Amino acid sequence: MNFDLAKTVAEIPRLWERGRLPLWAVAIGTFVGFLVLVVGALTGSPPFVQANNTASPWLLLTSIILAAIAAIREYQERTVQTVRLVPNETQSFCHRAVQPDGSVNTQISIKMEVFNVSEKSIWLPALKLLRPGSHAPILTKMVMLQDQSSAYYGPYELPPGTKTRGSVDLMIREDLMDQIARRGVTLCIEDQFGHRHKLRLANLRKSGTGPVN
Repeated sequence: MNFDLAKTVAEIPRLWERGRLPLWAVAIGTFVGFLVLVVGALTGSPPFVQANNTASPWLLLTSIILAAIAAIREYQERTVQTVRLVPNETQSFCHRAVQPDGSVNTQISIKMEVFNVSEKSIWLPALKLLRPGSHAPILTKMVMLQDQSSAYYGPYELPPGTKTRGSVDLMIREDLMDQIARRGVTLCIEDQFGHRHKLRLANLRKSGTGPVN
């Protein structure tokens, strides 16, 4: 087994740019390779014994280094703020929609101001509902920003040092209105680099409820 430590080290900057998941994947894969060699060497097979003696120490060291780098990258993605999100509570609401079949959907609509506080253009491709917790199907999930040169909203990027209006729209196939009334809403919005930004509304206005025709 040939293990090229220099080649692996050279790949770290590229993996760093791709985010925490590729780093974790390579770290775990490298550790699995180490375990395979160790177990193979225990069988007494000469090829495995030789490979274990030469490559397994480097595989173990590399997996530890990559795991540490992946942990640092994950911490950065969770804590670095590239945008500042300011909700407009008067224009935000939740809504209980009863479907013709008797099922209930909960709509969450949030308006906000979005400030790019980084030195790069930012767009916001990912959205997750943290509170209230739900495992129900999500029917609609989107984050949209207003275009800098028009009144249109969409998956537009926000240039560095600028601000715009934004909106969040969620539709979940579950009645979450009581939970929202008790604990509010917390969302996690990710930028294209994986940096996570939380948006909290403690008192989300309830709109009218009723059946959907």
